Amino acid sequence: WVPESLYTYVLLERLDGNSTRAEPYTRRLRAEYPGNKWALKLDEANSPEQIYDIAWVLMRGNRYLEASERFAHAYALRQSPEKKEEALFWLAKSNELAGRRAEAKARYLELAKHYRGYWVAESLYTYVLLERLDGNSARAMPFALRLRAEYPGNKWTLKLDEMK
Repeated sequence: WVPESLYTYVLLERLDGNSTRAEPYTRRLRAEYPGNKWALKLDEANSPEQIYDIAWVLMRGNRYLEASERFAHAYALRQSPEKKEEALFWLAKSNELAGRRAEAKARYLELAKHYRGYWVAESLYTYVLLERLDGNSARAMPFALRLRAEYPGNKWTLKLDEMK
């Protein structure tokens, strides 16, 4: 956990414009953990993965609006469909947690329409939940049906059925 903690601290300091304060921890991470993936990630400045990591640091700090901006940037830069889908999911979730429900629903819907991977079931569930909370049960219905049809027995399908 030490290398990851050092990496996270360095990212936070850099994010807050404190590169000087980050430098001793950068040196320590490189010196004590050469070849470690967290030490190697320090050299990926402004890569899609480092932008994604920064977004996660912001999420853990409850800075959801800032996190959503970084997840959007990571989504735009990532290349593989799986990585793009993951960034899009967390973009939706960070918007949801920031209270930007309409933006969150749009992103969950985008994910459900354009991807077929790991995050689709949870995106469908959350989209249905948010639409129902907004009083749009009819709009949510086709997505609830899709969740049940494509993901029977999935934890998100079961959770949806508990919600009735």
